[in-house]
Amino acid sequence: MEELTPLACLSILQKIPSDEISLLQMGKSVQPADLILTHMIVPPPCIRPTVIVGPSKTNEDDLSIKILEIIHTNNLLHKA
Repeated sequence: MEELTPLACLSILQKIPSDEISLLQMGKSVQPADLILTHMIVPPPCIRPTVIVGPSKTNEDDLSIKILEIIHTNNLLHKA
């Protein structure tokens, strides 16, 4: 059995013929391959606000923290 990687899933979804997409009850302008996130636009750190944690403490912005969580989870999944 072949390993089902994100790229393999993307390839499978890209090969679905347009006449069969209607069977999935998706709109005519929607492609199943669009369900897989392939690019993530991230603004540069200089325009992302710092989050105030306490009266005198600040933290990295929420977006930076979320990106780090995504990268960490992705690495864990990659190792599994």
